[in-house]
Amino acid sequence: MPEINDDRYVYAGEIPWCDTFPENEWDILSFEVGTELIKVPVKKRVVMRDNEPLSEVEEEKLWNDLSDRVVLLLKQSILILMEILI
Repeated sequence: MPEINDDRYVYAGEIPWCDTFPENEWDILSFEVGTELIKVPVKKRVVMRDNEPLSEVEEEKLWNDLSDRVVLLLKQSILILMEILI
């Protein structure tokens, strides 16, 4: 159950200007009657080889190899540009 507002630290003379005194309005009261778990499909990219998904280990190796190749190509490109500029 929700708790009832409490004014034990507010004196009557402070009510018109006190920040801790609650508004004198209706509160919204809500109850949770039940819950239901709903499975929501999640879209996930899958790397395939011969119409079969790669295992997590194979996929990690693929991305690591690819990233190593990209880094190597970038280094080679920078060296070539440096030779051209010099």
